[in-house]
Amino acid sequence: QSVNKNSFHNRTHLINVAATDRPATFRLELSPGNMGGTRVVPVDDGVDNTDNKNTVHGATVDSLNLPTNYPVVLKLDVEGHELMALTGATQFIKNADIVYAMMELRPNLKNDSRWNDIFRMLVSKGLKPYRINYDDETPLDVDQLDKWKHFKHPKVRYFDVAWRLSDFTP
Repeated sequence: QSVNKNSFHNRTHLINVAATDRPATFRLELSPGNMGGTRVVPVDDGVDNTDNKNTVHGATVDSLNLPTNYPVVLKLDVEGHELMALTGATQFIKNADIVYAMMELRPNLKNDSRWNDIFRMLVSKGLKPYRINYDDETPLDVDQLDKWKHFKHPKVRYFDVAWRLSDFTP
């Protein structure tokens, strides 16, 4: 609906897949306590999956052969599936002209070295991370992932991070 309402037809190409780290089939589920939040849950190979309305195929972003020759804004809010989505997009991240990225992330990033690899790719492109607070932002250090958490409530399970070029002003 957003594409139609805003006449983004010549700027947007919608693809009905779940971004992930390998081909898979997922069931869509509403996230409890998160109005509007939908998460993907892997479907077991042996399970009857005839409800096509609530299933989606998963693919790596790298396998989609997306163009990388113009500026890219990346938005990632996939209810806990962030690492899998980004792991399947490493070649795209390396090759694309990413000028801004917004991610909803979960704490405990330091527990998996793949986060560090992905964040280093973004930093190598000149992007700097900032935690988004209610009315301001805080610069983040990719060498101190243990400090990346919600600014007000450390036990909150998610927080927003904007990655932008030094000369980019929101």
